[in-house]
Amino acid sequence: MSFRDAVLQATEDAHAHLGEDVTLPSGVQVQGVFSYPTTEMEIRRGQAGSIRAPARDPVVSLTETDAAGLVRGDTLTIRGKAFDIVEALPTGTGRVKFTLVETQPTDPSGPTTWR
Repeated sequence: MSFRDAVLQATEDAHAHLGEDVTLPSGVQVQGVFSYPTTEMEIRRGQAGSIRAPARDPVVSLTETDAAGLVRGDTLTIRGKAFDIVEALPTGTGRVKFTLVETQPTDPSGPTTWR
């Protein structure tokens, strides 16, 4: 077995044990490794100094096969919450890491422009 094959197998094993259900826009459920950490963000306020605020940075890792066709703006459902894809980064190990943002409710009076 080549080194690359060994890394791919180890990644598959990790996803099998750590994965959870991810619903794709098509309605198909796949396994992905989801992380929803809280980080600290510094917001500068000119001469008034800065404040620190918590920020959520959700990410999910899917196999390249499961990730095929997903693009920025597509919605994934994880743990019962909807998340929009912001960015996709291939890992080089047969996976794609997606940076996500929680889907914002739409206003029936018109389109949202919060992004």
